[in-house]
Amino acid sequence: MSFKDEVFADYEAACRHTARGTWLRVLVGFIQYSGFRAAVIYRIGHRARRRRVRIGYRLMERVLQIFCGLDISTGAEIGGGLFLPHPRSIIIGDTVVIGARAYILQGVTFGGSGRRGADGQSQPRVGDDVLIGAGAALIGPIVVGNGVKIGANAVVNKDVPDNSTAIGNPMQIVRIGEHRLGPLEQAGELARILGDLQRRVEAIEARLR
Repeated sequence: MSFKDEVFADYEAACRHTARGTWLRVLVGFIQYSGFRAAVIYRIGHRARRRRVRIGYRLMERVLQIFCGLDISTGAEIGGGLFLPHPRSIIIGDTVVIGARAYILQGVTFGGSGRRGADGQSQPRVGDDVLIGAGAALIGPIVVGNGVKIGANAVVNKDVPDNSTAIGNPMQIVRIGEHRLGPLEQAGELARILGDLQRRVEAIEARLR
């Protein structure tokens, strides 16, 4: 998406899709909505970083920290339609990837855990249309699928499949699609995820050998 498309998508998300964006409405929205203001400042800094304008992206990161109360690295890749209704205390690391139409509440952290995935990624990759509740933490080289809902204060340190709901610390997957998982199914889902992880490790070891 172009810079204009991303900004207009962010504006429409901030307005809950009640009005088609124009530059005048974007300006009014920038003044009115703190989350939209933060998204636009991030977009400016991200473009500056792509063009290797160091003073530009460093300045935008400081503006986000001082005036918006959140810490979004301009190195993060975030799709259009970002909605930050209460943007205070959000932290998004340097190599985080977030898809389109993300809905992120206050106090959410995206960061590393000191370990790296098979592809060298150390921070989360998140799909499209994800809702992340207040105070949640997504840690390490995990993959969060499309359409996922993450509950408030959940600690997510393993992969989450598409269209599922995850809650708690340690994280538990309680719903996949329209199907709510019972306790035994939740244990089975955990076993499946661990099995997938084991198979990946074995494949990497085989390649190294």
